[in-house]
Amino acid sequence: VTDSRTKRQFGDDGDEQIPSARFITDWVERQFISQQFTGNHVLGEEERWVVDWQLTASRAEREAPDRREVRFDLDGGDGIYNLEVPFVTRRYDELVDNNFDLTANVDYMLDTPSSIETTLSFGGQFIHRDRDADSETYGFTGGQFLDDNAPNLAVSDVINEATITGDPSTGYAFQDKTLASDSYEAEMDLNAVYVSLDTLQNDTYQTVLGLRYEDYQQTTDTFDLADSGEAVTSELDEAVLLPAINFNWFMTDNQTLRFGASQTVSRPDFKETSLAVFYDPDFDIRVRGNPNLQVSDATNLDVRYQFFWDDVDSWSIGAFYKDIDDPIERVVLPASGTAGNSRRFENADRADVYGLELEGRKEWGFGSGMAQSFFVSANVSLIESEVEQLGQDTRALQGQPEYVVNLIFGFDDVQNDQEVTLLLNQNGDTIADVG
Repeated sequence: VTDSRTKRQFGDDGDEQIPSARFITDWVERQFISQQFTGNHVLGEEERWVVDWQLTASRAEREAPDRREVRFDLDGGDGIYNLEVPFVTRRYDELVDNNFDLTANVDYMLDTPSSIETTLSFGGQFIHRDRDADSETYGFTGGQFLDDNAPNLAVSDVINEATITGDPSTGYAFQDKTLASDSYEAEMDLNAVYVSLDTLQNDTYQTVLGLRYEDYQQTTDTFDLADSGEAVTSELDEAVLLPAINFNWFMTDNQTLRFGASQTVSRPDFKETSLAVFYDPDFDIRVRGNPNLQVSDATNLDVRYQFFWDDVDSWSIGAFYKDIDDPIERVVLPASGTAGNSRRFENADRADVYGLELEGRKEWGFGSGMAQSFFVSANVSLIESEVEQLGQDTRALQGQPEYVVNLIFGFDDVQNDQEVTLLLNQNGDTIADVG
């Protein structure tokens, strides 16, 4: 998959609101290769044992050869834009991800009284992932005593054969702007085992108890392409027990009340824990990782009532609550010059997220044998969030919208193997970055 982009921006920049023009061009190539093997085995004379397994190997590559960025500011008082030489950059990025995932699950149906159905499940998951990310950035330095007027909004108005002398004291010189933190290597290993007990009594009350143990190790090393500077290492090494309980009450044939509680974790990924800078194409900003990020722990509670008109039509209402320790947020870095317009990831102290969720689906069948159908599906979430940070006022969680609305219109024609779907999504206001 390739993506080519040219972007032109005109506006006022910085606290002084200086008229500015920015030009960005880039070309991104992506490739993903995956191979998966799966198996399902039913064992025993009474077929009480069911074994499922999956082995997946994948490789993802991303190459951005020659991202170019240029900036002009109207700050000389003469009505002519000036080339901001420190912002003239050409960047080359290459990233390779390898992933190996082995999962196995065993279900055993216990011999219990006829009024009780009990299934014991256990299994494991083993994941190894490694990444090699390289980046190089080049530009120019010098030219302090040269005219930087660019009447044509072109780099060649300022930097050309006459002004490139190779000596910063007399003109412009080529500069390697690659930082020690622009490239990194990372590895992750997750070893997990779990067990669960699923009990259904009198086809009315279902209880699912689960416990998962995870041993997680992640190492991110940032190093210098230009010299032998010491590596900056981020290490995450933890072993956790994650319990869960779910209770379902099948009140009638078409009504269900569900309750769930669980403990989960949210771990920062490679780019969030490396010092490398990457570009966010949606907001067109520089984002830097943080080697000191901590894992977020969350306690989750939810309750839901669901009503079924038939096998496919239903509506439900639910409430949820999350108590999060050390939530990860993206914050604004106080900086200027070439380091301006930058963000990084940091842990807040804690956060609460709670809200209501409404969901429904309705389908209308028609045609010969009801082979054709039209359906409408909707999901609405109303969400409140509060972040507590020492020395700061309470605010909403970064990236958490006030509401989320999803609306789906669909048409299915089974006989002619046709399907048409229209999806609509609307999110409420959210904090893009903290700061």
